[in-house]
Amino acid sequence: MFRRFPPKLLYVLSTSSLAVLGLAVALTTAQAWLAIAFALAALVLSWTQHRWDGLGENLTPRCLAVAALLTTTLRTSDSVDLPLLVTGVMLLGIIALEQVLYVAVTTNNLHTLRLPIERTVMSRVIGPRNTYRLVTALTGVVAAATIASLTIGSTALSLAAGALVLASGVAFLACMALAWKQRRSAAHAGDAAVYQAVADYRPRFAIHFAGPAGSEYQLLMWLPYFDQLGDNYLIIMRDLVLFDRISKATDAPIVIAPGISQVEKLLCPSVKSVFYVNHAMQNSQLIRFGHLTHIQLMHGDSDKAVSRNPVSAMYDQVFVAGQAGIDRYHNHGVDIPERKFRIVGRPQLHPITVGPRARAEGEKPIVLYTPTWTGLSADANYSSLHISRHIIKELLSRDVVVWLRNHPYTTYNAASARQLTEIEEMLEADAAATGRAHRWGEATSGAVSLADCINAADVAISDISGAASDWMYSNKPFALTDPLNKGDDYEKDFPISRAAYVIDSQASNIAAVVTELLETDSLAQVRSETRLYYLGDIDPNKCVEHFLDHARATYAAEATPR
Repeated sequence: MFRRFPPKLLYVLSTSSLAVLGLAVALTTAQAWLAIAFALAALVLSWTQHRWDGLGENLTPRCLAVAALLTTTLRTSDSVDLPLLVTGVMLLGIIALEQVLYVAVTTNNLHTLRLPIERTVMSRVIGPRNTYRLVTALTGVVAAATIASLTIGSTALSLAAGALVLASGVAFLACMALAWKQRRSAAHAGDAAVYQAVADYRPRFAIHFAGPAGSEYQLLMWLPYFDQLGDNYLIIMRDLVLFDRISKATDAPIVIAPGISQVEKLLCPSVKSVFYVNHAMQNSQLIRFGHLTHIQLMHGDSDKAVSRNPVSAMYDQVFVAGQAGIDRYHNHGVDIPERKFRIVGRPQLHPITVGPRARAEGEKPIVLYTPTWTGLSADANYSSLHISRHIIKELLSRDVVVWLRNHPYTTYNAASARQLTEIEEMLEADAAATGRAHRWGEATSGAVSLADCINAADVAISDISGAASDWMYSNKPFALTDPLNKGDDYEKDFPISRAAYVIDSQASNIAAVVTELLETDSLAQVRSETRLYYLGDIDPNKCVEHFLDHARATYAAEATPR
């Protein structure tokens, strides 16, 4: 059994399925309570997925769930509960118009943090989060009125629910009318108060960040170093769902700007450069601003295909950790001029201790296992989770302590979520039986950083990912997996493997690899040479300042010629 459910699968499949089942039962059978149970389950699941950030999301299953509630009362009541019927229809209209309302609200009332903006009480109250809270509450009232109608026939409750929904509907229509009026008065007028506050703040550079929920780690790894620059900067995010974790990690101002017209007005004259940490499609909307220097940082150095994506050519500068970061583009036919690359090292590596860790007498070796996720396509699936049971079984037979740190996207895939749960259960059972202090889950992914895990471990097993490159900085032994069964072509596609012990696609050689890791380590010299190639010959005490110097140069000078 799963100890947790893959959230992406739950969102895409379960919510819709439950809502459809609820409506189907309501239409075809007399099982009123079963229909209500399915409808309520769909609504609750939708709420747990989005919490307070779901305005305009999950519209179809939510509408189907409300329709199931109404259909149930119509088919099972002796007389039509007219107030409840009218209430439900109005609620359906409100939910259907949420996307329109979201655009209207966010265009003219941008969500911001740490900008001195005076808002009216109405503008503070009417925002995406508060509006979604209100719709959720109204949906709950309608559900309660439906249940009451079936049990005690409470017309009074139906009338009260109708009054609440009607008042909310009038408020929604007023908001949209105001937004429409503003858009008619000036094309792309937007939120003038925010644009002025940003201009007064005079940021030297901006960070543009877009991505799905769970991708916050891509920016979080860079924020401490942007803060160390000491110059004003602005974070422009394209979706409210990314806001909470980012807002707690920095004191920089943040603006949620869903549309490009809002983003354009945030790029005030003081902004000289824009940094990006992934290849989100929305990035391309900013590249047209040729007076700015656009810099791609990415969110880790690895031999994955994403780290040599031809899309990188559209940026003015591509920051890489070492010469390997440049060569992997050219070796795969991606023609990016040398002048666009900057070797800046990896400032995130400065907390990592180089060399073997000191172990107390009798202390068991610690093996760090960092499986990655499945990627978006089969040819980019570098995950070893399908052979992870063999890896963990061998490690447990060697009397070592295992630290398991999985990728944040692992549970987006049902098979990966199941495989991860299986090896966590293996570690849990072994810890209970032997007392060995294995770690997994929050203990290695949330409570500590990757650098902390690297410092704590003696050897590592990794997939092709940024975790492998970061581990190599420690110069301690590590192994890589070959899930795509590259065989003899493995080193050609992933040159980092020349410094690692490679586990084949079926983990048939896992015993020999673990022996190399824990005892022999015949690649020590090669590993040192490869480490310099990937991570640069930068003084560990100056790796942060080296990055800061390159970052400052992007906004201290004019835009790089294209």
